[in-house]
Amino acid sequence: MFTPSNRFLVVLWLIIAMLLVPVTTNRLFAQNFSLGAKAGPLVGWSPFGDKDDGKGYELQPKFGYYVAGIINFPLKNNYTCVIEGGFSQKGRKVEFEGNFNNGTYYFVDMALLLRKSFNFNLGKNVPATGFFNIGPHISYWLGGKGTVGGAGGEGSPYKIQFIDSLTAEDSDFKTMYMVDMNRWLFGADIGFGMTAPIKKTQRVLVELRFTWGHTFYGTRTSQYYNWVEFTDNNMRANEKILSLTGAYIFDFDLRESKKGHSTKDKEVKRKPPKKRRR
Repeated sequence: MFTPSNRFLVVLWLIIAMLLVPVTTNRLFAQNFSLGAKAGPLVGWSPFGDKDDGKGYELQPKFGYYVAGIINFPLKNNYTCVIEGGFSQKGRKVEFEGNFNNGTYYFVDMALLLRKSFNFNLGKNVPATGFFNIGPHISYWLGGKGTVGGAGGEGSPYKIQFIDSLTAEDSDFKTMYMVDMNRWLFGADIGFGMTAPIKKTQRVLVELRFTWGHTFYGTRTSQYYNWVEFTDNNMRANEKILSLTGAYIFDFDLRESKKGHSTKDKEVKRKPPKKRRR
């Protein structure tokens, strides 16, 4: 379900991608890039769209994790194009009218970031690089599970099922029916961190990042659970995520490797000088 504001973010995401593609392509032809993997914990909240939506609800932090692969393309003037793709476990935890809903959600994530770096020293002869990055973030909601219950109780577990509309058969006590939800969620990433060299072509990275979610999960009546006391049907909320991740990165420069091979080839092909006859 795409609203005008969601479509605006999609267009913005595509515009940024189109602007970065030419410079990235140039670097691709230059064969200079980095590959890596990152992982770390995150904590999130799901604020409502306005004050009226949040009346009677108390939001609680929800902890999860994020893992992703990274590919970086260095640009000019210490800028870098960063492309990430991975998986995250996030969710939503609310209390209301003596009850609670603790939902755990699974997403496929992708981010396209423009990074600005600067050099500094951690100590004597210990070089490091700080950075700041910003860019669009997109997530696809795979599914999830959760628990609902009354105050002080362990609650009843449920699984999530996405449906377009409710029917008479949708009455499974162990299922949370997500009706007409936004499974594509759009937002923006803002982060800062640092990298430090381990070897000549290997680095470690640490980043603190805030993801400002823009897309609402759904509407005020987007979820249904077959329990008479359950009243948390308001999904007009989005995500605000704070993550701390570490990464290990390998740098590649195929031009240098080709130079090395060409030099060796010349040495092999070079014929030894002929001996003079006396």
